[in-house]
Amino acid sequence: MTALVVLMNKKGAAVAADRAVTITDERGSARVRDGFRKLFELVPGRPISMMIYNNAEIMGHSWDPIIVRYARHARDRVFSTVAEVAEDFIRYLEQSHELFPEPAQREHFTEHLKLFYAAVRLESEEILREARASGHGPQTMAEAAGIAAGRLHDQLTLDQHDQPMPYLSGFDETFGRSLADTYRDEISTLLAAFFADLDLDKKTLAKLRQIAALSVIANFFPHGLPMTGIVFVGFGADQYTPQLVSYDVQGLFLNKLRRRMTVNRTISAEEPVVIQPFAQDRMLRTMLFGIDPALPDYLMGELSALIEGTRDNLLHSLPSLSADAKRDLADFLSEDYISDMWDVFLDRLRDYVYRQYTHPIFMSVASLPEPHLADAAENMVRITAFQQDVSGALPTVGGGIDVALLTSERFSWVKRAEIKS
Repeated sequence: MTALVVLMNKKGAAVAADRAVTITDERGSARVRDGFRKLFELVPGRPISMMIYNNAEIMGHSWDPIIVRYARHARDRVFSTVAEVAEDFIRYLEQSHELFPEPAQREHFTEHLKLFYAAVRLESEEILREARASGHGPQTMAEAAGIAAGRLHDQLTLDQHDQPMPYLSGFDETFGRSLADTYRDEISTLLAAFFADLDLDKKTLAKLRQIAALSVIANFFPHGLPMTGIVFVGFGADQYTPQLVSYDVQGLFLNKLRRRMTVNRTISAEEPVVIQPFAQDRMLRTMLFGIDPALPDYLMGELSALIEGTRDNLLHSLPSLSADAKRDLADFLSEDYISDMWDVFLDRLRDYVYRQYTHPIFMSVASLPEPHLADAAENMVRITAFQQDVSGALPTVGGGIDVALLTSERFSWVKRAEIKS
């Protein structure tokens, strides 16, 4: 893991990134090393930077030399906006056939689909265990696999509001059909590897084949996919204020980069300041919002349990109440009541946090001159490293810190970490 910070105001932008990298061996043991570069001057002579986080590689290639080669490719070119640079970088990856030849993309698809079929197999086993323990539900692995495949298929086709799941940029049903046809043999091989011992019905097999294409084209990024965050910050030739654009990217499928835009923010009158952490951001969000990000969910659980317990105690301590009165009281203190009460509480909490914590920090950053903007970005990365030091956690943020400042005129290094031998 890592910690990246982007600060932007009307004067410019500051970016900071640590150089720690976590390496996990085949036994699952993790160790942290220093010296991994995550911040780059992307277009020489132009105020545009790039940062990376999470996966250090894409399809077996380190990001560092890819970005360096792109920087040579982009030298002396003029880009109107930072978003245009990001799109050009994506196009560069898609056209780098020597880096990502067809056999490598075929292997990448196979490894990608393995994750989804393995998830179906594992959930099938869990469904069957629960059914046998309860005496209800499917009694064979084939039936359980049908349920598991159906659930994953729904996740890939419906969003959280049960509306059709959108496709990723550059992907559609036509692409999905082409993908399924091109990798028909790989799909069949994996179906046999994971499900040959099961007598699956035609409906389940059809869903599993559909999952092969949907897992690529749908806007669905489950935990465990080998993704990299790529972040672009700076000024395009036609921009008077800085812009931040970021993507999650996975790999190439039929020469198309699987990606989704995660952030697109530009300094304006409506948004005069941006404080944007990436990767390990828990400590910074606590500082910015005055509350640990995980705390509201914990409080909601405790509040629900408290109200439900109070309701049950009231009903038990008032035996003289009629059945109708007890039912009315139970309905009044229902989950809907708890949810409404929580929404009111959360609105008040957000208002307090904004006035006491967030607004003062944002106003301070909005007025910071350029050198202090860079100092603030560096210190925000150090806060995360310090929190790990004092908590006894694995120090996955730390080592040297690279800091750069971007104005409408130039990219300048404020600090470049020395690599310890």
